[in-house]
Amino acid sequence: MLKLFTFTVVLANLMLAQGFRYSDAQKTLKTLREKSSLFEEGSNSTMLLSECNYDRGDLKRIILSATRAMDFFEHYLSNLVLDAAIGTRLMESQLLLFQAGHPKLPQTLQMYLMTLQFKSELLSEEIIDRFTDLLQTDKLTNPERTRLVQTLNWVYNASLWESPSVGSWHVPNDQPLSATNKSAETLDEKLEIMTEETSDECIGGIFQGCSISNNCVKLFMEKPHTMYSLTHQVLFYLIAKKQNCFANQQFKLKTANNTEPTEFLHLMCDKVWEEANMIENSGYPVKFRDLLAEQITVCSLAGYSHFLKRSWLENILSWQNQEDSVGCFLDMRRPEPSVEPSEDIKSILEVIQKARRIKRSDNLVRLGAHDCSVHFTAVCMGALAMHLRYFGDTCLRNY
Repeated sequence: MLKLFTFTVVLANLMLAQGFRYSDAQKTLKTLREKSSLFEEGSNSTMLLSECNYDRGDLKRIILSATRAMDFFEHYLSNLVLDAAIGTRLMESQLLLFQAGHPKLPQTLQMYLMTLQFKSELLSEEIIDRFTDLLQTDKLTNPERTRLVQTLNWVYNASLWESPSVGSWHVPNDQPLSATNKSAETLDEKLEIMTEETSDECIGGIFQGCSISNNCVKLFMEKPHTMYSLTHQVLFYLIAKKQNCFANQQFKLKTANNTEPTEFLHLMCDKVWEEANMIENSGYPVKFRDLLAEQITVCSLAGYSHFLKRSWLENILSWQNQEDSVGCFLDMRRPEPSVEPSEDIKSILEVIQKARRIKRSDNLVRLGAHDCSVHFTAVCMGALAMHLRYFGDTCLRNY
């Protein structure tokens, strides 16, 4: 049955060569979903492993939610920030790993996953092409051009997000930090400002021969930071590992510390775990929801499966707009008669305006009575991609 996986890869290349577009993938997904027994009500209970922690409908909800998010991106391509491509690249790479770990899946399900992967790849390329084309215009200042080149490093290659490798899920040797009862006010105190320029500079250096500026050294030397800068500290470590930077002598000298990189990563994700539980115990405040999605994504990329809690998945799914097919994740609703933004929207806008997040900026897209955050939709898609991969690795038989 390994030939089937090879066949799907060949088929994807043929689709691309023949001009197979995003809309064609969408139609194919609908047909395959109708044929796949895994989506039939009541069938999952006989197909899933007994140790599976997901509900039988979770696979369907994850895939449909991710598809709606991709439809949103596709319909509003001109309104996107580059984070959108990070979300689609994550989905693409995790689907590749899903299939690699299950080369003998039933043919219909295998074809479904391959088509969904191909759909996310097409959309990634469309988003990247839009920003690459922007580089050829005179609409950017030199600093903006430099930053765009740096940030495109995040999304050029899907293999950057192919983590953890097949069979590499693990839990820490020690028990993760227990949940804390600290309040949302404490979370506010822990927010740190880290500029997008610094974030871009650090990633740019990693891709340029593992060079690293003095501004970025502290990300690899100091004890874990807090909140948004901490999730990026984890991400920098993962990308540096992917780029084999820890074998680079100059990089090693400049980032030398007393903690071995793997142990330091464990320490950081322990801290992320504590703060994610603080968000949960505070009732998931609106302005921290995108952070929770980031926390789930980066530490599960590092292989820490305890971040893929089903209760956190349920909350992410509840934050999307259920009424529109384009899949607006952030549930910020404005009463129709009102001309003033809701308190939730004001909270999000305040965070955006004060630049208290590390992100490639954001854009709010108005859909009827709803406002969709491109950044939030992207990070939620990343979290859904990790849950989808973990579902396959822990709930399906080793076909």
